[in-house]
Amino acid sequence: MMKSWVSVLVLGMFLLALGSLFGCGGGETGSPGGSEPGTSRDTTESAEIPDLDVCELVTPSDVEAAMGTSFGRGERSDSPPMFTCSYGDTDVQISVMVYPDAADAEAAYDMGTNTKDSNLIEGLGDAAHSAEPLGEIRVLKDRYELSVDLFTSMDEERELEIAKALAVKLVARLD
Repeated sequence: MMKSWVSVLVLGMFLLALGSLFGCGGGETGSPGGSEPGTSRDTTESAEIPDLDVCELVTPSDVEAAMGTSFGRGERSDSPPMFTCSYGDTDVQISVMVYPDAADAEAAYDMGTNTKDSNLIEGLGDAAHSAEPLGEIRVLKDRYELSVDLFTSMDEERELEIAKALAVKLVARLD
C-alpha cells in the first residue's frame, strides 16, 4: 500500500514538473513560454509528441521472462505526454514521459533525483537511478524520462534486478 501512495506522489511530481516546463507564457505576447525563437523554449518541432505504445516497447514475454510468471497482455493507459503500460493489476508499471527536448527531460529528471534515497545506476541511458525502497528505476534517455516500478512482495534487491532488466529493454527499443 505504501508503494502505491509513493508512486502516486512521484507521478504527481512528474506532472508538476511537466506543467512548469510546458507552462503558459503568463499572458505575455510573443513566442510560447516568453522565449525568443531559437532558444531552448522554441518547441515548434521538438514538442511533437509521438504516440508511444509502452506495451509494445516492453512486451508480455519480456515481463514474463523477467518475473518468471505470466501476466497476459499489458493494459495501456496514455495521457500524453505520459504513456504507461501496466501488467497484472499494476504489479509492473512502465511509464515514458516525453518532453519537448533533452534539456527539459534532464531538468525534470534532476528534480526527481535530488533525494537521499536515490542510487545512481551506471551504463543505463543518459542517467539512471533507483529509488529505494520503492523498487523503482528511473532513466533519462534523450527527451524521455522512463520509469519502471514493481509492486510485489519480492525483496527489494530482486525487484530492482527485474526493474533494471526491463529498463534495459525499454531503453534499447526507444533508439
